[in-house]
Amino acid sequence: MGATHLRTESVLGQIAVLLALALLAVSMAGAVRADVPKPLVQMTFDEGFDNAGMIGGEARVEVYAENEGPSLTPGPWGDCLDLTAASRFGGTLEEQTPAGCALLFSPPELDSLRSFTVALWMRPTTDRRAVSSRLLTKFGSWEVLYGGGRPNFLAVSGEEKHGYRFPASASGRAGSWMFVAASIDVNAGQIRLSLGDRNFGLRKPTVLELTHKPAQSDGDLQIGNFNGIRPFKGWIDDLRIYDVALTPEQVAEILEEDVANWFGGRMVYEYGVPSVKEDRFQPKQSAIFLSSRWQGRRKDETFAMLRDFHVSHLHWVYGSDPEYIRQVRELGVFYQAAVNGLCGWNVAAPEPSARDDTTGRQQDLDGSKVIMPHMAKWSPQHPRWMGCSNNPDFRKLFWEATAELVAAGVDSIHVDDWEMTLNAAQRGDSCFCPVCIAGFREYLNRTLTAEELRQLGIEHIAAFDYRTYLRTQCGIENAKQYKARFRELPLTPHFLEFQRQGLRDFCAAFRGHLDTRSAQKYIPVSVNLHFGKRGPDDTYRGVYCVDRLDFLVGEASLDMQNAIDYIQPCKLAEAFGITQVMQTKPITLAPAQAALATTYALGQWFRVPWDLYMSNDPTGHPAPRYMGTREDWGHLYDFVHHNPHLFDGYQAVAIVGVLFNADEAPYNPVRRACQRLAEQQAPFRLIAAAAKSNRIPVDAEVLNSLRYVIELSPMDSYCEEDRETIQAAKSSRRIRFLSPDDDVLTVLENAGLPCLRVEGPRNVYAFVRVRADAEQPSAVIHVVNWNALPDGSGPDPFEHVTLSLSPAERWGKSLRVKYYRPAAEQPVELQPEVHRDLLRITIPRLEAWGVVELRPRGSEG
Repeated sequence: MGATHLRTESVLGQIAVLLALALLAVSMAGAVRADVPKPLVQMTFDEGFDNAGMIGGEARVEVYAENEGPSLTPGPWGDCLDLTAASRFGGTLEEQTPAGCALLFSPPELDSLRSFTVALWMRPTTDRRAVSSRLLTKFGSWEVLYGGGRPNFLAVSGEEKHGYRFPASASGRAGSWMFVAASIDVNAGQIRLSLGDRNFGLRKPTVLELTHKPAQSDGDLQIGNFNGIRPFKGWIDDLRIYDVALTPEQVAEILEEDVANWFGGRMVYEYGVPSVKEDRFQPKQSAIFLSSRWQGRRKDETFAMLRDFHVSHLHWVYGSDPEYIRQVRELGVFYQAAVNGLCGWNVAAPEPSARDDTTGRQQDLDGSKVIMPHMAKWSPQHPRWMGCSNNPDFRKLFWEATAELVAAGVDSIHVDDWEMTLNAAQRGDSCFCPVCIAGFREYLNRTLTAEELRQLGIEHIAAFDYRTYLRTQCGIENAKQYKARFRELPLTPHFLEFQRQGLRDFCAAFRGHLDTRSAQKYIPVSVNLHFGKRGPDDTYRGVYCVDRLDFLVGEASLDMQNAIDYIQPCKLAEAFGITQVMQTKPITLAPAQAALATTYALGQWFRVPWDLYMSNDPTGHPAPRYMGTREDWGHLYDFVHHNPHLFDGYQAVAIVGVLFNADEAPYNPVRRACQRLAEQQAPFRLIAAAAKSNRIPVDAEVLNSLRYVIELSPMDSYCEEDRETIQAAKSSRRIRFLSPDDDVLTVLENAGLPCLRVEGPRNVYAFVRVRADAEQPSAVIHVVNWNALPDGSGPDPFEHVTLSLSPAERWGKSLRVKYYRPAAEQPVELQPEVHRDLLRITIPRLEAWGVVELRPRGSEG
């Protein structure tokens, strides 16, 4: 009985298999019956404007209004044709002003079609003012319109046009992709109009009597417009034209195959962009930096801080005691010693006169040594005279001091007051030492022609002396007069550039010195700078040497109390390809804690707020130093230390770029762009160029990885090489260039690119970082709260802040979501709301900082 039962099951199983095969055969037979011929025209826009159909060829671009040309942006299967730069959507009879653009295609094979089929995918913007726009125009023969929420077909014969309308019930949803097909069957005397989409497939076609046949015409095929006055505002993809009237089954086959191959675009994990080049100094992103300013002070407290704050890098420490350094390194802590631009001040004579100085001090026009203004009252008995970075006597002292540090076993060296002579020159103080006088003469002779020199009043460059020139040509007799008038003097731009180049030479020579002294171990160099500090005349301080430094460690200003004060410097460091350790000067606790969170969220580092210089008090002496405590700061650094998987290996997401010429673009427009994009939670990065004091080329790889770029500088402000790079990107049409006033978030949402919104209070920022591991991709969203309690003593906490992620498929509809926050023992697992177009993730509580971790299910490892 059991055997019979088994045999019966086996027979039934065989019958089931045979039935399945039979059904498959029927299905395949149906597919064969609906086999679709190869089209004459097939434009997928993955290869620009080439026609992949049987007749080949390439469409040409016609732009009817400035800055309203086409782009190639992400679509359902790769790239698509983006016509959203048009200033209007179609137009009324009265609107005849040229607008938008068109692709023009003129193969003769399209001129004599009788029965034919047009099929395409289109996605209109949500602009409800769409009137009579043209998806396609075969001039003098037929047109495909879009307006009022639905497409229509026009047959053209001479001056007469006859419309065949899709029924209103077949209208697609504005902002979504629609499939449109029109089959003109002259033999059957019919026109079949079909609409469909990805979610509901092909609707029943509308079949109408073909009362008016399209005329034959040799007019252009215009894609996206009609003679420049009826622009379609939206996206078009997979345009096909067949020389036969396809059957409804064949049209359905096209749509089904398209839907089966629907890609939907790159996932958010694929938009990561490295912040720095691999050969630059780059600690782990979970690294923790602390400075104890002097070896000889607070040693016990320093070592307690190293342990209590999980410090990985002790930096900016004055002193060269090898035993101190050994003890730090035994803890597994990176040690950075410090030196500064005052090097040798203690062996220079205390008197102001520089007449007999042998230590390479700076000299003003009166021949007096120079002191930095904020140090004027620090040690009046023995002033801290600044060294001249061009002077060999100063360089000798500097080389000796740093050689001692290398011999003591340091891992890195920090240089404070690093701009030295340039800094004083920018204030109108110096330097007029014999080395600078001779060096400036050589610089002018090297960089200016004889005619240019004559126009500046210099007849004999070999005998040129800047002191004498200022007295005889400019009427300046002393340092006070020079300081008052130096910005208006004809040679000041040249003198400042000479000092910039001198500082670049110093940095290069210092690097050579270190490499000689430490042949087996590279010694990274940092300077006291971050990009929150702007130079004179609203410039970008330090750009002239950024390629000759390894990383930046900058003191904050007391006025850095807002989110943008940290967002912009972090983004600028990313643009210039260098790492940066930020800090704060806490006035109240809440903004300082938010500054820490913002800095780590943007892939930079934030020094433990301890032993901080807090500027001068009203008497001109240093104010008491800030000594942060475990109570105020410990939970934040515990968070970083205990969760390295939320930091290490992640990259910033960048879809939008902000392109600017750092030689020309003022600081504030870049600041405003950063502020606006950060408030919109737009994934952006800055792209900088420079060519005057330092060559920083436009990074073509980064530029071409973006889909949208905001231009802040005019094209003619760039050097020729950068203009060529930018123009090549524009010519590719794969980047849409925007103005600073464009609504970037709406552009991204309309394009279906990964977007993030915070459904909550103002001053809450969300920063996305990704790790594009092939097997375990992941994303983290740092949520930072800049809202403070009334007294500033802590963040103003919020319950139930929601993040909206769209479109859902770009983030992954099946996600494992965890929420981490400082001081919480364990992360909380969250269940996202999954909707057709977006995901919503609600975090239960936000204080200063929280991190949402997203991992596709099945890739958690």
